[in-house]
Amino acid sequence: EWFQDTLLNCQEKLDAIVGTKIIFAHSAGTLFAHKLHGAKVITFGSRWNSNTFMCLQGTSDTIVPNEANAILFDDLSSGPILKYAKADADLVGVGKRAGRPSPKQLAVSQLLVEYAQNGGHIVRLKSGDSGLFGRLEEEITALREAGISYEIIPGVSSAFAAAAAAGIPLTRRLSARRIQFVTGHDVTGELPENMNLAALADPMATTVVFMGKRTFGKLQEMLVEHGLPAHTPALLAEAVATPQQKLSRMTMGELAEKLAHETSPNPALILYGPLADMDGGDDD
Repeated sequence: EWFQDTLLNCQEKLDAIVGTKIIFAHSAGTLFAHKLHGAKVITFGSRWNSNTFMCLQGTSDTIVPNEANAILFDDLSSGPILKYAKADADLVGVGKRAGRPSPKQLAVSQLLVEYAQNGGHIVRLKSGDSGLFGRLEEEITALREAGISYEIIPGVSSAFAAAAAAGIPLTRRLSARRIQFVTGHDVTGELPENMNLAALADPMATTVVFMGKRTFGKLQEMLVEHGLPAHTPALLAEAVATPQQKLSRMTMGELAEKLAHETSPNPALILYGPLADMDGGDDD
């Protein structure tokens, strides 16, 4: 109810000022308003969050979920925003989760093309920022080859949402001047080959590992071999920006041991480096 009231209040204020609409792709605390520029497919990141939202001004030709003919959504973006889809819109779950039956990416891209070719506006709803480990390239390549226009609305990555939830920055003068993002598994579900371990073992960087719970033990061993101390601070952020959110701080060695014996089904990312142990409070 609070979320719906917030949307209505935002809409009333914008209507009173310029008679505009609002697009409510809520991504880690932000409601995005965006002009579509005539695109047939729009992709943006969405994440449920019970914290403060911010209204941004839209325009009269903004496409919003309740104007979409179809919404193709990922598992982690299947929250309250789907309640605002219009009654006759197709809601199609195309998410991928490790260890669960999931659609092939080629099939998802083809489905997106077919929906767009049938006419109307199509929303591709992803989690966080769709350009980060979201297989966005495959989908927009398929759209380009089919001659279908599209537009991308940036989202807020779970890396930034996790840092904010933990009360820490991602950079620090002198001791954490660089940020690096890496995926914890490849298409086979295993740790990717040919990883730049020298870079990932840099003690002066903040490193964020996406989708790495199952492979972190092996990665941590390899990083120790490349000179990164096992006592390097680490943060495990699970179910970021959801009611199930859990933040756990420990050393990389301790985290590898923890994940070897216990894992939850919740999505998570791992942040390690000099800022991971900054006192911002955690849930353990």
